[in-house]
Amino acid sequence: MLGSPHGPPAWSTCGRSHAWRAASRTGARWQTWRIGSRVADELGRGALTYSSIGATIEGHVPGGFRAVERVRVIGDGPTSFHEAVAATMNWGIQRASGVRVRAAERPLRSGDDVVMRVPLWPRDVPCRVVCVIDEPRRAGFAYGTLPGHPERGEEAFVVELDEDGSVRLRIRSFSRPASLIFWIGYPVVRLMQEIYTRRYERALTGSKGSRT
Repeated sequence: MLGSPHGPPAWSTCGRSHAWRAASRTGARWQTWRIGSRVADELGRGALTYSSIGATIEGHVPGGFRAVERVRVIGDGPTSFHEAVAATMNWGIQRASGVRVRAAERPLRSGDDVVMRVPLWPRDVPCRVVCVIDEPRRAGFAYGTLPGHPERGEEAFVVELDEDGSVRLRIRSFSRPASLIFWIGYPVVRLMQEIYTRRYERALTGSKGSRT
């Protein structure tokens, strides 16, 4: 069961705004590589591929989805917490894990669209930031899947500063294959998901840190 020791967030922003198009209008710079026209078209349409938006933040798993939750101690004290939050909110976890990220070159916001490219995976992986948390002792975000992603679902990355000073990274997700072809190849998709979840756990600490 997905849950947080700190209860619901003091505030969060969740939504379906078309920030990918807004970023283009406002001139925000992007890391670039050529993405397929189909992916670009789907980003413009802005349709998420699941309905339980924000469920990873709210702490429940929709029926029919596989849930994952990992917690890792990544540091100690306010300085470590703020550094981890800054990295998290600038796609540092993904980039440190070997994932190429195409996103606006600024701290992420709810509604931002992002296209990721995972080594050895032949397709772009499009997602949208659906929730952002900003609390004195907890901060992070969740993104959800867009058409073209091999799965349907959501993943959250939340940095927590505990009362004892420990800094923890909490990763939560729920997912299922997006189509029949991915159901057939689901063992491979799950293996890749496990590999990258472990990389995400270590991204802010290298080989340091410990699971809880």
